[in-house]
Amino acid sequence: VTEPFTGDSYEYARANETALRKAAMVEIAREDVVDGDPTLVIEARWTPVPPSTVPYRTMQSFLSSRGTGYVVSCAVSSSAFERYRSTCESIVHSFAVER
Repeated sequence: VTEPFTGDSYEYARANETALRKAAMVEIAREDVVDGDPTLVIEARWTPVPPSTVPYRTMQSFLSSRGTGYVVSCAVSSSAFERYRSTCESIVHSFAVER
């Protein structure tokens, strides 16, 4: 996902954390470095929206570059999240943007 954002990656992550707390249950918001930028990696638990009946969890990282904010997300059913945690970690840490 992309959207206009002029601040740095950490500011973008904090803004997204605030928005996520209104839509989901944020379980972890940890400081991390992705593509050389200080940011947050956020894990959240989501309630299914009908017609879906499967609760799920996400792991997301946030970067900002050249006036654009970027989000990469890994989503897995809540019951399988721990089994795929290392895959999600790889996905959110493989994220890079053009500088």
